[in-house]
Amino acid sequence: MPMKSRELSTRGQKVLLVELCDEEPFTTIGTTTYTYHIRGGVLRDVGPSIEDIVVHANGRNFSSVFKYKVIGQYSYDGETWTDFAADLLTQQTTSGAKIGSAYSTRTDFGLRIRFKVAVIDAGAKENGVLSVTVAVKLAT
Repeated sequence: MPMKSRELSTRGQKVLLVELCDEEPFTTIGTTTYTYHIRGGVLRDVGPSIEDIVVHANGRNFSSVFKYKVIGQYSYDGETWTDFAADLLTQQTTSGAKIGSAYSTRTDFGLRIRFKVAVIDAGAKENGVLSVTVAVKLAT
C-alpha cells in the first residue's frame, strides 16, 4: 500500500500528515487478542526532527465490542522495531471522531518510525470502518 503523506507549513511550523487508512474496513479475529496492521510506510530520518505526533481518527459502523488503538514504533536499523512507551491513540470503544494527545517522548523518535492500527474484540468477530491520519510536527 503506497504511503499517502503531505507536508504543510503554517506560521513557520512544518507538519507532515501521514494517512494510515481512509474509510478502510477492519475485521477482528474473535479471540480477544489484538491484531496489528502496519500502515503508512516508514518515515526515514525524521525522528530527530520531530517535536510531537498527534493522531486524528474516525471510526464508524461498529458496536462497543469492536475496539481500536494506534501505536507508534521506532527502529535504528529497519529490522528491529520497538513500540513507543505509550499508545499514540489509546483504545477507542465508540464511533466518531477522536484526536489523541500530543506525544512528545523524544527517546521514541528513532531514525525510522512506523505506525500500526490495532483492533480487538470481546470474543466474537466484529467489523468496523476506520480513517486514521497522523500529524507529525517537525521542529523548526
